[in-house]
Amino acid sequence: MNRIGKALFVLLILATAMVASAQISVRRAPEWFPVDYGYDSQVSSERRFVIQNQTEYEDYLQTAFGRRRSHLRFDIPWDRVMLVAFHVGPTLNTGYEVYVESIQVAIPNGVTINYAHKNPYFGEPTQMVRTSPYMIVMLERPSGQVGFIKKLTTVPMDTYYGRNPIRGFGCTYPAYNSWGCPHSCACCNNEPRLLYTEVYYPNLSNYFSGATAMPAIQWRTYKDGGFSKHNELHTRIINNEAEWQSYWSKAFGESPSQAPRDIQWGKEMAVAIHVGEMRAGGTKVYVESISRPRPHDVVVSYVVSSPAPGTPVAQVISQPWVIIRMDRSAGNISFARRNVSQRVIPGGGNCNCGGKCGCKCCGRGQ
Repeated sequence: MNRIGKALFVLLILATAMVASAQISVRRAPEWFPVDYGYDSQVSSERRFVIQNQTEYEDYLQTAFGRRRSHLRFDIPWDRVMLVAFHVGPTLNTGYEVYVESIQVAIPNGVTINYAHKNPYFGEPTQMVRTSPYMIVMLERPSGQVGFIKKLTTVPMDTYYGRNPIRGFGCTYPAYNSWGCPHSCACCNNEPRLLYTEVYYPNLSNYFSGATAMPAIQWRTYKDGGFSKHNELHTRIINNEAEWQSYWSKAFGESPSQAPRDIQWGKEMAVAIHVGEMRAGGTKVYVESISRPRPHDVVVSYVVSSPAPGTPVAQVISQPWVIIRMDRSAGNISFARRNVSQRVIPGGGNCNCGGKCGCKCCGRGQ
């Protein structure tokens, strides 16, 4: 091989090495997932929060919601992930939302978060109710800076995610049940509904060592309502068919044989919460999370949502209640209550699941 040939051969080897190095250094987009969203916060202006440790998270919770306690099921592994919160700020009417569309890699070693502010479109039915929409996402911690690109849209969050589901941390959002219904069901006939925080927990099992990993307890709302025979605060853990029939008869005054029979007691259990007698309508109760703070302890966190002061309500006596189905879990089960003032805002579209989704407004639940 002559001198020119040797030089070309060396150049070819160097070029191949550079291409291989570039291929090795190509970074994939980080995994991410919405962990919380809602329509009522205390943030007084449009803001973004980049949250990188527990202290910052507690400060954020205090600023945004007036509390420092987290309702996520896991202690967040801050060495591996971070949270980013987006707030629209106060709005004078409904129809506003904020959500993340995508997260892409950026140079050097950073990420760019593409997010959308949804504004009401011309002619969209809205209601003159103050809202303050927000979304919190969890993402793998980048080694560089976090940048943002915002766009304005009229596409609702559930419509966008219905077309472009997010897959991250072993989870898919929105999650669909066996009827093909998303968790965030639209309402029948545009009737008002109570919009409360839906929390979607990613599967973080890979982010924990074997010594500290605690699998999430799977659960879902089973039934809820406004009237029962329990006039005092009453919580009940139900483990089998006999206990279920006894509870159903005492709670609703029906024959034990009329209790629903679709709970799989071999692998499920039920938890019922009755919050007592209310002298006016509009109060609801729902479970917001089930956490496992220690291996043998389970905490069912529930919210009692009452009408905001000055809200016109029906003068009726009610006894709000909710029942959830959850995985059978050994350990001590306790309850944590949180009280909020509700915001009633209109839903949209029609419910196509025949009430099977378990939507608040579409009927019976599963």
